Formats: sequence, structure tokens, C-alpha cells
Amino acid sequence: MIQIQTLNSSANLKYFKEYLISNYDFKNIVIGFDCLCLEFETEPNQTQETSIVNYYNAITESDWLDSYKGQKLQEINNNTDDLIKVGYTYAGLTFSLSEKAQTNILALYSTKDDLVLPYPLVFNTIDDLNSFEATDATTIANMYYSALATVKGRIDSGTVFKDQIRNATTVAEVDAIQDNRI
Repeated sequence: MIQIQTLNSSANLKYFKEYLISNYDFKNIVIGFDCLCLEFETEPNQTQETSIVNYYNAITESDWLDSYKGQKLQEINNNTDDLIKVGYTYAGLTFSLSEKAQTNILALYSTKDDLVLPYPLVFNTIDDLNSFEATDATTIANMYYSALATVKGRIDSGTVFKDQIRNATTVAEVDAIQDNRI
């Protein structure tokens, strides 16, 4: 076990842990009141221990800022995915935007004018409590445009936050960006 007595307030433990996992037979970090204890499957030799401590002490915010931004960007992606899963509204009803539903509405839009497409087409709402009959190609097109606009709007709203994160130059600036989309 390696004990680091002088704590580096600029170090990010996730970033440091990734370094340890990539370079050593690392097991765990135990955070004490005034020290870090590093546990390894195979204890590092003295040269390796010195290298680990020096690496930790040299970590600055700029070293791990991009990694931190990546975590925040993934949170934006996850929220965007959750918002897309809520579905889209057409004719006062809410329909699924699952990957399968998106594929289906695209396929229907692509074939909406095909003479073998049997109208009316029945769509179930996302909660299956209602159904809707699309009676013609214009209705299918309008449903598709509504679904497309919903997905694009939700992705674009996430991009606004992503741009702010990409432009941030400090962790504090990244932390100040809150994805408040519901």
C-alpha cells in the first residue's frame, strides 16, 4: 500500500485512478482524512512508488479537464436520449420514438405513396391507451415530420449545452452548466 500524505487539491481522483489502472496492477483508492491510500494487487517497487507519487503531485486541472468535459457531455447525451424516449405528439396523441418506432416511421414515410401500402394504418400511442388511424400519405408525412422535428429539437437543445461545455476553460465553468431540460 502506498500512502500519499500531501493531498493535491488540483488532482481528480477518477483521472488518477485511470492512470493507475492503465499502468499498474491497481486495486483501490482509500480516501483518508489527511491522506490517500493506494492498494495494489502487486505492490509497486520503490521506483514505481516514487513515479506514482510524483505523477499524482503533478496533476493539474488542465490535465483532466477534457476528461471531465467528456463526462458532462455524456450526461447531456443521456438526458437527450431520455427526452427522445418520451416520444412525439401528433394529433394530440403521443407516439413512441424508440429506435424501432423511428425506423418504422421512416420506412412508412419512404413508402407512403406506394400503391401497395394499405390505408388506413393504425398506430398505437406510446402508452397503448389509444390508437390513431393514418388515412393517407399526407398524414404519414405529417407524422414523420412531427417525429423528425421532435428528435432534431431535442438533439439541438442538447447541442446548446454541449457548445457551452466545449467552450468552458475551467472545471468551475463546466460545473456551472446545468442541463435543465425536462
